Amino acid sequence: MRLHALAIDLPVPAGDDFAELPTHRGVFVNTSRCNHSCGPNAQWTWHPASFALVLTAVRAIQPGEEITIAYVAPQLPYKERRAVLWEVYGFECMCAWCVLPEGARERSFWKGILGTRTIGMLMTN
Repeated sequence: MRLHALAIDLPVPAGDDFAELPTHRGVFVNTSRCNHSCGPNAQWTWHPASFALVLTAVRAIQPGEEITIAYVAPQLPYKERRAVLWEVYGFECMCAWCVLPEGARERSFWKGILGTRTIGMLMTN
């Protein structure tokens, strides 16, 4: 449960009679098969009204490419992401983004998020 559960929010009635917190952890069979990447090609969204978890591509996924999600916020600094992944999930991230040399890592991250043209403008300004 610790490694494959996702944090979801559920409606909790207001009042002192309910000690329950709104954030719960749920295991979703198909999504739990997705590995982590700091530059994921998919993201999950929880829909409490339909009690469903939806997995959506955030960029083109090639045939045979692994579907990945971010276990932690990808915009966190490199060292912070790695520390959280180690503390919460017990692994050292070795995704394609994290194994890049330090200078290329940041450029590659923003290129994946913003696209090639935008990163060129950001890096030259």
